[in-house]
Amino acid sequence: MIDLYYWTTPNGHKITIFLEETEVAYRSFRSTSVQATSSSRNF
Repeated sequence: MIDLYYWTTPNGHKITIFLEETEVAYRSFRSTSVQATSSSRNF
């Protein structure tokens, strides 16, 4: 399973569409702040 962290931009939507069409298992997490996400210890 893929953990997908994405920003709500056209490119972020493209990858979710791709994953749906290819039926790959994934969990999506919408990022609210690039700085907060990338500096997190769990990232």
